[in-house]
Amino acid sequence: MRQISRTQLRKNFRTVMDSLEQDRDIVIVTRRGRKSAAVLIAYDEFIGFDEGTRIKESAQP
Repeated sequence: MRQISRTQLRKNFRTVMDSLEQDRDIVIVTRRGRKSAAVLIAYDEFIGFDEGTRIKESAQP
């Protein structure tokens, strides 16, 4: 997991996307003042997370 600024993301978008896909990296995007604004994850990781959440929700009474 790593943090990058919004400016760094714009400058290095292709590299960041490659890292997400190949390394299953998680990227926290920050705004001015280091405030966390977003989290980027690979699509497959998101699908796995979403499916796990749905299974837990359906198991609750």
